Amino acid sequence: MLQPHGRQVLVSRIPEPRPQSALLSVPDTISDRPSPFGFVLGVGSKVREPLQVGDHVVLADYSGFPTTVDIEGTEVEAFVMHEDYVLMVIEGASL
Repeated sequence: MLQPHGRQVLVSRIPEPRPQSALLSVPDTISDRPSPFGFVLGVGSKVREPLQVGDHVVLADYSGFPTTVDIEGTEVEAFVMHEDYVLMVIEGASL
């Protein structure tokens, strides 16, 4: 189990689906922005919000300190961030 310190949260960003349409043109500069969706991998002991490991969340843009964590033999890109950068929990999400 991964245990961030204090009010920190460990989150893995989930890639945002890119619209596929002949009528809609999405500029490449939009793809430079990180996905706002994430998956909670660890929650600090002093987090005030009701966050749990496994929650799907919406994150603030460009938030968190990037790191790589090993989860059951697989390296995963993750971000350690303050709980305030988790904007909302998506109930019943299947992203």
